[in-house]
Amino acid sequence: MRLKLLLAYLGTGYSGWQIQEKPSPPPTIQGELEAALRVLAGAPVRVHGSGRTDAGVHAEVYVANFRTDSRIPLDRLPFAINTHTPEDIAVSEALEVGYRLIDTAAAYGNERGVGQGIRISGVPREEIFVTSKLRNAAHGYQATLEAFDMTLSRLGLRYLDLYLIHWPNPIQYRTTWQEATIGTWKAFEELYKAGRIRAIGVSNFMPHHIELLKEHCEILPMVNQLRLCPGVTQPEVVAYCKKNNILVEAYSPFGTGAIFKVPQMQQLVQKYGRSVGQICLRWSMQMGWLPLPKSANPDRVKENLNVFDFELEPEDVELIANLKGVCGEAPVPDEIHF
Repeated sequence: MRLKLLLAYLGTGYSGWQIQEKPSPPPTIQGELEAALRVLAGAPVRVHGSGRTDAGVHAEVYVANFRTDSRIPLDRLPFAINTHTPEDIAVSEALEVGYRLIDTAAAYGNERGVGQGIRISGVPREEIFVTSKLRNAAHGYQATLEAFDMTLSRLGLRYLDLYLIHWPNPIQYRTTWQEATIGTWKAFEELYKAGRIRAIGVSNFMPHHIELLKEHCEILPMVNQLRLCPGVTQPEVVAYCKKNNILVEAYSPFGTGAIFKVPQMQQLVQKYGRSVGQICLRWSMQMGWLPLPKSANPDRVKENLNVFDFELEPEDVELIANLKGVCGEAPVPDEIHF
């Protein structure tokens, strides 16, 4: 759902980025958020609010980015809606327990339910960050404009906070993907300039796909959503995005559930006294990604929020990153069959 967490464990060292080292011990979550934003957004930030309580972080971070003035609240994790559970119930319950970023897509077939869930939740629209994605069959300038109007209509909203191209090279555009992608992105730029989208981005884009946009378009993607989970880290793509100030969002942070069966993760559960899900989300954050968890289990939905008050040791971050094959592999966007 809205706001995909954007917490990153800071370390030192992304060349060409603004780096702010973590404050002297004991570090605060607010300081960590601010430092993370400087690295991920490559821009100044203002942090409003202070400290944290046992209930969690109470800070709201605004990204002062030259490409977008979208507000991203960082006191909560995002909630991805791409399941077949009743979307209106899932969305309203997630908003009730504290989620504020909704992630959906035209391809999921649930935009109407997501919009209904937002309305019945009672949470003001301006407090929710809504993301959706363009359907593969609607690439090209005019088709994109029409598809966007349909997405807004299904959601029942006047604007989107973030709109993504879901895939760069769908099967039906395989021989014309460059032309189709350029046309789509020009439509995205037009909608962004008109204020109908607060931020624009892509999903599953590799560096050569983004280079095409850099060559032919005005605005660089602000977000790239990638499959990132234990053992699937796509380091070259992530490094490219960071170099170009593109926020990386991690979908399927649990490897579509496969990680819950991995013995090494059970050992970490015993070590940290946290669930596998919480450890995966904290790992994503320390890797510098914004994870997009989804769950149909109300208890797990609440549990996934509680990842701000512990930190994985460096050797465990590395261990999880090296669990190659346990969660499958990253998709190859130029070879998808849909």
